[in-house]
Amino acid sequence: MEEEISLRELIEILLKRKNLIVGITLVALFISTIVTFFVLTPEYQAHAYLKLTGYQVDQEEKIRFLHTKVEDYLALLKGEEFWEKVAAAPDLEGGPGPGNLSNMVKVADEDDNGILKITALGVDPTEVAQIANAAAAEFINFSFAAQERRLARAMVSREEQLAAIEEELEGVLEELEGLEDAGRWFGHLEQEAVAYGEEKAQLKLTLLNLASEMTLLKQAQPFTLMRPAAVPTTPVSPRRSLNLALSIVLGLMVGTFLAFFLDYWQASDPSKARGVGDGPTVIAKD
Repeated sequence: MEEEISLRELIEILLKRKNLIVGITLVALFISTIVTFFVLTPEYQAHAYLKLTGYQVDQEEKIRFLHTKVEDYLALLKGEEFWEKVAAAPDLEGGPGPGNLSNMVKVADEDDNGILKITALGVDPTEVAQIANAAAAEFINFSFAAQERRLARAMVSREEQLAAIEEELEGVLEELEGLEDAGRWFGHLEQEAVAYGEEKAQLKLTLLNLASEMTLLKQAQPFTLMRPAAVPTTPVSPRRSLNLALSIVLGLMVGTFLAFFLDYWQASDPSKARGVGDGPTVIAKD
């Protein structure tokens, strides 16, 4: 017949081994306290927030070359040039180098709502706030310079295309004029002239849009500082309350396991079943 362990028996085992359970829990709590407060180095976080500018032309969104999404700017953070400029900031003179800064700072799009969150992590609360603010200020300038260079290259490229088209169109018109004076057929040249003329008009419109976007860029940078980073007062690591709570739970679990294990070990000892030192059982015969 299978043995059934009642709830009363379980509670009696825990009460009998309560000193063991409490002792192990206190030891775990003591070790966790020493490690959390005296061994682990506290780390702090500081956050700076940037807001993406909502570019518009004549109250209508006609932006073609200016980036209007936060993720389009995140690629700028992958180059060493940006972190070198951050490391050269006056507030960070003699501080972490470009390589360390790239590991200490995380930049992410905040909920896809045009807000860029810059987070700095380190052991010095004042330093992490300075790093976050320096990275935010440099990102504003860096994104503006990158956009300005991008628009300038696009304008130069379109101007070169426009010059080539005008040259081609001029040659077609001269040939067309020569054939017309000679009384020869020139229908195909008219088609080429029309095609070149349409392409020329499109390039001029593109250049006009680029000029408008360049004006917008100079009037408002891609990002503005929404909220600077403040010096943190509470470390984010280690999480002291969580560590202490986990040590208590772990101590109780280990103590409870040992209590049941010791009770089982004693109950299953063969010498306990008939008493230590008992002699062999003698069966009397009639």
